Amino acid sequence: MSWQPKRLTREQMTERRLEGAKLLKAGKLSQASIARQLGVSEAAVSQWQHQLNKGGVRALHLKQASGRPAKLSTAQLRPLVRLLKRGAVANGFETERWTQSRIQQLIKRTFQVSYHTNYIGRLMKQLSWSVQKPETRAIERDEDAIRAWLSHDWNRIKKARRIGADIVFVDAPAPTWAPRGRTPVLKRVGKYRRESSTMAGISVSGKLFKRHFRKSIKGKHVVTGLKQLDRQIPGKKIVVWDQSRIHRAKPVKAYLAANAHILVETLPTYAPELNPEEYCHGHAKQRAKNYIATSVADMRKPIDRDFASLRRQPDVLLSFFHHAGLSLKQLW
Repeated sequence: MSWQPKRLTREQMTERRLEGAKLLKAGKLSQASIARQLGVSEAAVSQWQHQLNKGGVRALHLKQASGRPAKLSTAQLRPLVRLLKRGAVANGFETERWTQSRIQQLIKRTFQVSYHTNYIGRLMKQLSWSVQKPETRAIERDEDAIRAWLSHDWNRIKKARRIGADIVFVDAPAPTWAPRGRTPVLKRVGKYRRESSTMAGISVSGKLFKRHFRKSIKGKHVVTGLKQLDRQIPGKKIVVWDQSRIHRAKPVKAYLAANAHILVETLPTYAPELNPEEYCHGHAKQRAKNYIATSVADMRKPIDRDFASLRRQPDVLLSFFHHAGLSLKQLW
């Protein structure tokens, strides 16, 4: 008898069964001879003959393995998903972060079923859940105020079109995002890394504006930015921004009082995601991720380049409003 491997794959065992079926159908060899030729027992060949008689060659083809029965039934998975959607805190944990260990504890506590933590990931994929980086939100957020702003205030602000006013979402973010050095060493500016800020805005008419400043933005810089905004987007306008102190500084209040054509609306506190300009900066930040700046002027190049590109992409600008949860069918 020729050498036979100790262990065959399921596909190889299927191939052997089908070869046995050919020999059995030919009728030239006894079952004992076929067993010796294929390296199996006579009982196995006898079983093949029985299956062949009953269901034909198809009965000997590879069948899907049933595997070990699931510890949690389909009926149990539905309430598990409901518990997970309630959140980790509602299920007795300290924070809202669902970890594999916590899910393991929840399943054991609720269904008296024990899973290894390594299997929890596979189970969550089966439930169409994925690993995600949670958003960080301030505990001081007023979710009711945010919902009210989206459903009432935004609809009121949009009516500015009736009086011929544009709506501009303005943001004056923190200093530039230039990364700290990492190995391998990439030479870049270090001394002025925190000495550049950008005040920027996006309007519902699809216009973008920006103004770079050295170091952090203060009230006088906001006034300078508003003046440039007035040059780039002239006429009546509603400026929508957050409730930052620099937006309530004395120079800003004085400038707005002297320019009645600029009205101001404020976003709810701790809700930066409602400002579509955040997504403009996020877009530029992503595009500049691998950019190595060697001067303050270099730091500004990726922003200038990305804003110039965005001005030619109204569909992308509109998507920023949608990401912010603002209902807007098209740019004005």
